[in-house]
Amino acid sequence: MTAAIRAHYGPTLDEIDCVIPVPLHAYRLRTRGFNQAIEIAKPIGKELKLPIQNNLCVRQVNTRQQQLTGKKARQDNLRDAFSVTQPLKGKRIVIIDDVVTTGATANALSKALLLAGASRCDVWCFARTPKHY
Repeated sequence: MTAAIRAHYGPTLDEIDCVIPVPLHAYRLRTRGFNQAIEIAKPIGKELKLPIQNNLCVRQVNTRQQQLTGKKARQDNLRDAFSVTQPLKGKRIVIIDDVVTTGATANALSKALLLAGASRCDVWCFARTPKHY
């Protein structure tokens, strides 16, 4: 992943202020025992020398698991699910997720970050679900 990221961003990689793994709700984190997005973000952040911000955004709503819902339900499921813990004026943020299917999670999180003042949100994911979901 880091080779592809370097190739895509080139010298603009230095303009990224931080990496935010998609947060899990506290209940789901306790149940699962780990956040898969954090586990993906750790080696990427280390290799690319980008700070990882685990506490910059909180999943305030314990939403249903996304893989159990369709496209419209995914969007509704995530409405107002995320809150940002501090102002992000002008920050360029990267969101890391394990799988992107409809983009509902990335869109909802990006919306919260942009409303908090981020100037740009990019999404890096480990896998992309084919369009026939």
